[in-house]
Amino acid sequence: MGSPSEETLSESNLRRIMIADLDSVAQRDRLNQLTTRAQFEDETLAQIRTSLIISGKLLVTDAMLLDGAFFVHYTPRNLAHALGMAEHQLPLVILSTKDNIRDALESRLENQNFTWQLQVTENHIPEDPWPTPFVQNAWDEWIEP
Repeated sequence: MGSPSEETLSESNLRRIMIADLDSVAQRDRLNQLTTRAQFEDETLAQIRTSLIISGKLLVTDAMLLDGAFFVHYTPRNLAHALGMAEHQLPLVILSTKDNIRDALESRLENQNFTWQLQVTENHIPEDPWPTPFVQNAWDEWIEP
């Protein structure tokens, strides 16, 4: 997806929304409560669309993006298609604890105390290597421009 474009501060670009349900733990819990993954994805897309109608930009933390059950399946290409826009036009503002998403991912992978919600939602078997190829491919799509 690349980094968000630089913006000057103005009233129009200060209107942003963060959806609490996109927290990785909240995503895991909602996915477990709903009947199907399709229902989870439809409801999450509806929340994103509504937020974009209201504010035009969606705030997403690196943890939501890298450890969320939704974003592992909705990579930039898939999300852009679902929202009817070009991949490079995704109105996401990614907040990170590091200088970039790649560094945030590496930091979490190195942190033995970090609990990956994706290991639960993707039915990861503890004996298998982490991350799985599917998860790694999703991360690569979010990290690479």
